[in-house]
Amino acid sequence: MNIARAQEIQFEDYRWGSSIEEVKKQIERKGHVCQTEPDCAAIGYIEEILGEVAEVVFAFTPKTDKLASIRISWESEDLVKRLAEFLITKYGEPKIKNETLNEFCWHDDMSVLGLRYVSMETELVYFSKKYSASIRAEQQELDEEEIKDKF
Repeated sequence: MNIARAQEIQFEDYRWGSSIEEVKKQIERKGHVCQTEPDCAAIGYIEEILGEVAEVVFAFTPKTDKLASIRISWESEDLVKRLAEFLITKYGEPKIKNETLNEFCWHDDMSVLGLRYVSMETELVYFSKKYSASIRAEQQELDEEEIKDKF
C-alpha cells in the first residue's frame, strides 16, 4: 500500500506570488545562470535533473509580475514513468490519471501539478491556482487597454 505524506505541492522552495527579481535572485543563489527574454513575463535556466538536461521556466502575471507557474521539461520519454512513481509516493494518487496517454494531475488548496509526455517531451508543470487566475484577469485588462488605445 502506498501512503503519501500530505505535502504542499511546490517546486523546490520557490513561492507563489514572488516577484521576478526575487525568483531571479533565488535562481542565481542556487548557482544557475538566469535566462530572460526582453518584454517577456518569464525567466528560466537549464539544469541537469534526473540525469537529463531540463529547461526550467518560471512564468509571471503580466501586470503585477507575480510567480504563477513553473514548467520543467525534458526531451525524454523515459522520465514520465519515473516521475509519476516518485510523485505518487510524495503526493499520493493523482486526481487525474491516464497511463495510456501518460498524463497525471495532482492538486491541493494552492497548487496544481501536471505531468505528461507529449510531442517527444516530458513536461512537469506547477500552477498556482490564485496567480494562474490572475494571469487571465490581468491579460484581459491589458487586452482591453490595447483595444482602447488602438481603436
